[in-house]
Amino acid sequence: MKKRLTLLAALLPILLLATGCPNWEHEPQPYLVVTGTYVLNGGGTGADASLVNYVYQSKNQQPDLFQAANNKSLGAKAEDMLCVNGRFYICATADKVLYKTDSLGRIQEEIVTPGTPLSPRHITAYQDHLFVTYAEGFVAKIDTATSAIQVLEVGGNPNGITASNDKIYIALSGAESTSLAVVETRTFAKLPSLSVAANPRKLLTVSDQILYLLSDGDGASNPPLVQVIDPKKDEVYPMQALRNPIDIAAVPGQMVFILLKVDGERYQIRPLEAYSGVAYQENILGSDVLIENPVSLSADPANGFLFLGDMTSDGKGQVKVFNYKGNYLDTFPAGDSAPVGTYFSTIIKFL
Repeated sequence: MKKRLTLLAALLPILLLATGCPNWEHEPQPYLVVTGTYVLNGGGTGADASLVNYVYQSKNQQPDLFQAANNKSLGAKAEDMLCVNGRFYICATADKVLYKTDSLGRIQEEIVTPGTPLSPRHITAYQDHLFVTYAEGFVAKIDTATSAIQVLEVGGNPNGITASNDKIYIALSGAESTSLAVVETRTFAKLPSLSVAANPRKLLTVSDQILYLLSDGDGASNPPLVQVIDPKKDEVYPMQALRNPIDIAAVPGQMVFILLKVDGERYQIRPLEAYSGVAYQENILGSDVLIENPVSLSADPANGFLFLGDMTSDGKGQVKVFNYKGNYLDTFPAGDSAPVGTYFSTIIKFL
């Protein structure tokens, strides 16, 4: 019941626009539907990046959707993708192109920065624009209707990116970096940066009040750390008692999952209440679940599934599927390189 109420609260503005009348007794109820599940493999030594389509009901997957649709690969390295309104945006980092495709992976447009092409790394959407980080020290603002692109230099090594409260937040990675760049979305002008833990990497927007940040540490006195950011006040708060975080995933407005390395070959997935950061339990994984070398964690926003990207001992990518309680459901091959994440195409339906 709590999950449904949270979702309805998040979709309330959409429902008002759709109906124009607050006659709740007779209005249809909105709910989120996942229409496709896709795994992006990042590429590696001797293997190009690839895009895998996975269907849980039939336990089937298509090995490389992009290659099959275009008779070409995603190149030697791809770091992120985004599903928006039935379209995919894929950051082909090594090939220095942002691919816009349909839901079958067929290229509709190749978006390249003006002048010298830059290497896209991570992407987020906010209102009618995409925001993309580039390895060379830049961020781009791209109109989703026209693909008109603006580029802004932020310096450093831009990595993960997210948006909230008319601002975008950019993790400037590197062992000696302790900064998030902040940019105003409308003017596309830099704001004062935020001081955070060493080597910030991944950012998630949980609500308009909370962002989560994963920093990898410097390999010395500063360990990996998860922090919470208030985007209205731009204040940063540490989360304690989280040992060796590897990745984070979220169902916005509801739950955050943190993948932790406990010791040696033992791993945990800790579920947190999104707003309070309080753990529901220490670990949802059973002791009989074999995880070899986990590299990514993603959360299905509608069906209650977790997708854990893993590397086998022979260097192959695979994805293990669990439910939110940690019960093991499936394992499927995901190509010849590390799965950087699982992504979900979604639509809103009405009962």
